[in-house]
Amino acid sequence: MAGNHLKPGDFMNTSSQLLSENGRYRMVFGHISKNDASGFNYLQICNTDYDYIFEIWIANPNQPISDNSSVFLTVDHSGELKITRQGGEPIILYSSPQATNNTLATLLDNGNFVLQELHSNGSTKRLLWQSFDYPSDILLPGMKLGVNHKTGHSWSLSSWLTNGDPSSASSFTLEWDYKDGELIIRKRELIHWKSGVLNRKTKRFENIPEEAQNGYVYTIVSNEDEDYFSFQTQSGDKEFAYWALLFNGDLNDGNDNFLAMASNCYGYNTDGGCQRWNLPGCRHKGDASSSGPFIQAEAGFRYFVLNRFEVENKAQEQTTRDAMLDLVTFYGPEDANELSKENNGRDIKAWDLWKQGVGLKMLDPSINNSFIPDQVLRCIHIALLCTQECPVDRPPMSDVLSMLTNENAVLPLPNRPAFYFRRRGNVATEYLEKSKTVPENEFSISDLQAR
Repeated sequence: MAGNHLKPGDFMNTSSQLLSENGRYRMVFGHISKNDASGFNYLQICNTDYDYIFEIWIANPNQPISDNSSVFLTVDHSGELKITRQGGEPIILYSSPQATNNTLATLLDNGNFVLQELHSNGSTKRLLWQSFDYPSDILLPGMKLGVNHKTGHSWSLSSWLTNGDPSSASSFTLEWDYKDGELIIRKRELIHWKSGVLNRKTKRFENIPEEAQNGYVYTIVSNEDEDYFSFQTQSGDKEFAYWALLFNGDLNDGNDNFLAMASNCYGYNTDGGCQRWNLPGCRHKGDASSSGPFIQAEAGFRYFVLNRFEVENKAQEQTTRDAMLDLVTFYGPEDANELSKENNGRDIKAWDLWKQGVGLKMLDPSINNSFIPDQVLRCIHIALLCTQECPVDRPPMSDVLSMLTNENAVLPLPNRPAFYFRRRGNVATEYLEKSKTVPENEFSISDLQAR
């Protein structure tokens, strides 16, 4: 039967586990639940009593361990808590400045994994380290968001890179802005969403839907030692509760409520707590550069440019179709410099990327960071509106112009693009083959003139 702790000299490997005393949480080495074929192991804390099992906390999100490597979690006799692996340097979770042998690592009933120094009688002397200080993408009741002023350590959530990749590079973060007293979701330096301040009368945040806040009790602490936010449920620990920061920037809970939808924040709208950024400008013919995608304008016709696919003018109808077709069946960044080659099944549709909240993956990696993300995403959004399957859904060019120049213009959500299939070989060839069997007027992007 699995225990809930490790003493100095004990270890846990891929064939063992720790189980909290109440049986709600377990710690294991294992694959990511949504990417079981990854071939990598992660030290993770999972839930056990919910509709589905998923990762609450991951110790090594940016340091996956190969399946072929023997791996152990251990507390050594100097008080060091670490992951050892064959053929690699150990991953140190905690190293004591002064060696101590009387330690105990325990998986608690609240999902926190703690390392404590004990008195000789077995009582707790001090807390040395805890997983709650190093959150992944999940906020559990009692976990903190904020900053410890004494140590300078901050608490924040970091989203996964994708649905099956827990690495946190370039991820969204959920933070507590203690100066303004509100929750924020940011990506790098750009703030996408703010909760607004807590209403003292209703005890609710102004930009989080009321129904999504039912059942939660918030705690906000501000003193010389620390500033932080945390939440509890009104039912206490009787039910399993959590907040999850998704890879697209959305924040939801275990009841399928969305507390924030940062994926709908495009930098120009302010509904639902979204924050406004700089708006994209329009470039005229002759101003083109290799710095990234942009919208060009000439003789009343506007078109979208992605990497090397470009529309010269509305008279070149076939070029127009091919470029728009490539917009909705675009390669992933690994193929950006090999657009004329066979893609070997590695195609990624622009529509899919946009729906997943990772539209920036369409960019050619050679442009590095020489672009403003919100401008690119807004251009992609508009381009998808212009390539919707039903022609009547597409905005007239006068509306497109307004969308690009009017900072108060709110964009509707696009429907599925006209050409939504997997790309095989040369796009133009595939389009021409299809056009032989379909009447010209049935192609939903055949007429790109302003209405």
